[in-house]
Amino acid sequence: MGTQLSGVKTAIASFIGNTNTGEDQRAVSYELISFKDSPTLRLANTEDTSAVISAVQALSASGGDDCPEDSLGALGLALSRIDADEDSEGSVILATDASPGTGNVDALIAQARASGTRVNVLLSGDCVAGAATKSRAINGNTDVIPAATLSSREVFSRLAKDTGGLYFYAPGATAEVYSDLLGQIFSSVAEGITPIKSDELVEGIKGDAGEDHLYRLDVPAGAKLLRVMSYGGTGNISLFMKRESIPTETDYESRSARPSTNSQTMQVDNPVAGTYYIRLSGVSAYSKVALRALVRN
Repeated sequence: MGTQLSGVKTAIASFIGNTNTGEDQRAVSYELISFKDSPTLRLANTEDTSAVISAVQALSASGGDDCPEDSLGALGLALSRIDADEDSEGSVILATDASPGTGNVDALIAQARASGTRVNVLLSGDCVAGAATKSRAINGNTDVIPAATLSSREVFSRLAKDTGGLYFYAPGATAEVYSDLLGQIFSSVAEGITPIKSDELVEGIKGDAGEDHLYRLDVPAGAKLLRVMSYGGTGNISLFMKRESIPTETDYESRSARPSTNSQTMQVDNPVAGTYYIRLSGVSAYSKVALRALVRN
């Protein structure tokens, strides 16, 4: 967890450095909850970015091989505190290297969806190495894990998917990789990601030059074609797409190529199953643009 925690510290400092600054920036408040045997509120709701950075920097990994941990209890506490503030909208960013303890996952998903809260997860370990009833922890613990222990991959991927959040599983990665993945999560929190389905039409998209919209599309196994199209309205936009991470104008797997128009197309034949992220980026001011994604089996 120490390496992952280093990435957390770097990512939060970078995000804060680009947020809560300038007259045009939307105010963002933060809370910090840690967990092992039980959740602990380390920092209550605040816009004091210095206090946030100090609280995060003060965190240290302890009980490194403990598994499971009360991450679901921490999530429940976070959701309840968001619910208590009727005038705010929130997102949860959960970083852990262990399976969760007991908890009602269905109830947590329902609570998050009722408040419009996205649960984003950066996971670096799982106490359940496979489907066997007895397994050893990926994080190095040599104790036999009880069969009742939940798989963190199954629980947290579902929590993220069902609430519209991002999910990354990166065991054994470097602090730099964890910082980059968390940077993507923070960007998605700041910008927002709209989930769409195949053949769903999104209309009335507008923005200024440099203003982007992000969308997320799940592509099933066995798909023969993935096509994303934009058209209509005024202005000039570009499209970028990447599987399992948010694309930028320089980091993408597919992009549209037509200049000076809103009529753009990206197509992938025999796409690999997974979650695809689409960025609609304003080259100039644009309005009344429509977007549609098609998946064909």
